[in-house]
Amino acid sequence: MVAAVGSPVGAVGAMLGAATVVCTLGAEGAVAVTADHAVLRVAATPVPEVVDTNGAGDAFMAGFLHATLDGADVAAALAAGAQQAATALGSRHLSPSLDGLSRSSKTGTPPAP
Repeated sequence: MVAAVGSPVGAVGAMLGAATVVCTLGAEGAVAVTADHAVLRVAATPVPEVVDTNGAGDAFMAGFLHATLDGADVAAALAAGAQQAATALGSRHLSPSLDGLSRSSKTGTPPAP
């Protein structure tokens, strides 16, 4: 089955009967295999400065899921996931909005809207 799909990711998807299997690859981006064995890849979105890698994979999956639930196709959902992961990578707290909350709690100044 791996030979037919060309990827262990595809084999897992075929074995589980999943509509889509996604595997994040860190700095190499991500790959998805659909039920019809289409393999789609997305490059990692460039990040000017990686601040923290914690949660980047979770952020990717959140972006992918959000886009999928909004009706995006797999390629667009992969791109949304990559963008969300990049946002997390450039932040100390998974999201720039949480960075602002952290600063305001230390200074007593409410975060900007």
